[in-house]
Amino acid sequence: MGMFQVKVKIANPLEPGKVAEAELVVSNRATLSWIARDVLQELNIQPHHWLPFVFSDGRRAKRDVGFAVLTVADKSMGVPIAFAERGDVPVFGLTSLEILGLEIDPSRNRLLNRRHPYRI
Repeated sequence: MGMFQVKVKIANPLEPGKVAEAELVVSNRATLSWIARDVLQELNIQPHHWLPFVFSDGRRAKRDVGFAVLTVADKSMGVPIAFAERGDVPVFGLTSLEILGLEIDPSRNRLLNRRHPYRI
């Protein structure tokens, strides 16, 4: 899969009128979406707790996590997000893809509506 970006609208679930936009790198390796801490603070999105992460180069770090409403391709849903720190790549991760019902089209580097139903 080539790397590509997607434009995402970010909103505070408790203050849905506050919205920001960001370009995130679509990743089929990142569990959560990573959004710059300053963007989340502007939206008054608060950390809920923290989680340990391992970067692709083997580095380990703890990051705050919280919840935001993400809108992509006219689909909106509340998703867990990581607070990206300076130097972290802002990414659109697998959890957001799954929750929003999207999948990656690797041949065209774009997002598509999920073709298969969710499994139970």
